[in-house]
Amino acid sequence: MVKKVGVLSLAYCGGCEVALLSVGDMLEKIINGDISLEYCTIAVDNVEIPEVDVMLVTGAVRRQREEELVKIARDKAKVLVPFGSCACYGGIPGLLNLENIENVVQDK
Repeated sequence: MVKKVGVLSLAYCGGCEVALLSVGDMLEKIINGDISLEYCTIAVDNVEIPEVDVMLVTGAVRRQREEELVKIARDKAKVLVPFGSCACYGGIPGLLNLENIENVVQDK
């Protein structure tokens, strides 16, 4: 049975997606038709998040729109999996949590 997989990218650098797609086993399964990559903004031209078996989430939730997207993905995926240090621990985008927002955002 073909597994439908999606990759939702939030605040991120793109490294997880590149690493994921360059892994031989994953790429081989896509080519062989064992996995159908239904959603991945760097690889598939698909605007709406479709229903999938597994949705990998990369990047961190930094803005309200990203929160909305991850909630949509949660509703459309049978299994939602955080993938990479940003999704699991905040990564580089999470460093902003260590600062006072007024020190970071300035009106000029």
